[in-house]
Amino acid sequence: VQRELEAYAKIVRHLELTPDEHLLMAREVRRLEAALKIERGKLYLAHEEFGMAVREFRESYQLRRNWKLPLIVLMLKLAPHQLLRIYQRRRPPETQI
Repeated sequence: VQRELEAYAKIVRHLELTPDEHLLMAREVRRLEAALKIERGKLYLAHEEFGMAVREFRESYQLRRNWKLPLIVLMLKLAPHQLLRIYQRRRPPETQI
């Protein structure tokens, strides 16, 4: 995701884009930034840094609305260790830390 964001930044710097292309580019960058924040939130969750995970999931929600994110934030506040256990059970073993 980070590399895609860097590629889009390079495109914007080096190419003359039409207003429509700028709009499409901005939407895609926003989607990628939201995805990056979700991945960071997952990483913080896995490291039991629940406050940081809340921040990343909230920021992701501000960039791109997703009905699951407020529920994740609520779980992080009410039962963070339970959410961590659910998350660990659902991820493939090769991605576990």
